[in-house]
Amino acid sequence: MTHFPVPAPTLALSEQQLATWSHQGAVDSSKKTYASVKYALDQSARLTGRGYSVFLQGSYGNDTNIRADSDVDVVVMLEDAFWRDISKLGPLEAMLYQQAFSDASYGFGEFRNDVLAGLRSHYGANLVSEGQNSLKVKPASGRLGADVIVCLQYRNYRHFWSLTSQEYVEGVAFRRRDGNLIVNYPKLHSEACTSKNKATSSWFKPTVRVFKNMRSRLVEGRKIGEDCAPSYFVENLIFNSPDVCFGTSFQSTILSVTSALLQLDLSRTTCANGQMVLFGDRPEQWNVTNCQQFLIALADMLLGN
Repeated sequence: MTHFPVPAPTLALSEQQLATWSHQGAVDSSKKTYASVKYALDQSARLTGRGYSVFLQGSYGNDTNIRADSDVDVVVMLEDAFWRDISKLGPLEAMLYQQAFSDASYGFGEFRNDVLAGLRSHYGANLVSEGQNSLKVKPASGRLGADVIVCLQYRNYRHFWSLTSQEYVEGVAFRRRDGNLIVNYPKLHSEACTSKNKATSSWFKPTVRVFKNMRSRLVEGRKIGEDCAPSYFVENLIFNSPDVCFGTSFQSTILSVTSALLQLDLSRTTCANGQMVLFGDRPEQWNVTNCQQFLIALADMLLGN
């Protein structure tokens, strides 16, 4: 793995450039986009009486968005039904769980169809399409485009004795159009990133934005492919940097964080949500080879190579 030379090198990127890249992208337009999607669903007769929540996730939800970010990730989570993992329960707890719950009559497929119908009724069928992971709402005057992630609540059970004595970690889950079940924990991710930002005296989130801009520059320069380092994975990777790497200046922070990442044991790297391993073979995980390619290209960029 690449390492920076000792003593520390002079970076090819100025403090001014890095500070510019640290700035947050659109804020008002992302809020308007979220409000527009929520209003569209609240007006849908097919969703009347259904228990669901709407919230932002991704870079706009975590305040790590940059100017290059376009579509806003809006989560629409059904709360009347849920997917679950009860593998950690003992035999007695699993039996009690099965006795307490029955299969829902209204689930993911029906909910996704109703959300799609609600969005098309409000925006027009020509402005709403179906993607692999989300429903796509095209941008219009005053709002950005939206990736609407339709999902169910996900419960990763720690114990279950009764409806009044149970413990689980809440996440979200949805089926891609190819049938794969995707599980994530966006609220835990957001909480962890906010805590990391406080622990680093508000350096973490601006630093993430700098790395995302550097990632965009590497893609533009064809140093890495578009799919090599998705911004969500980059954010999780930087989260694994020690808090002491952040502060003083952007040059020293970027150098310290990159040095730490170059020496990181990727096999032990977790997502910010604390529930998942960052690298693996599932669709919601990163590829180690791609990460290493990104880090090497990043080091070359900082050194001016």
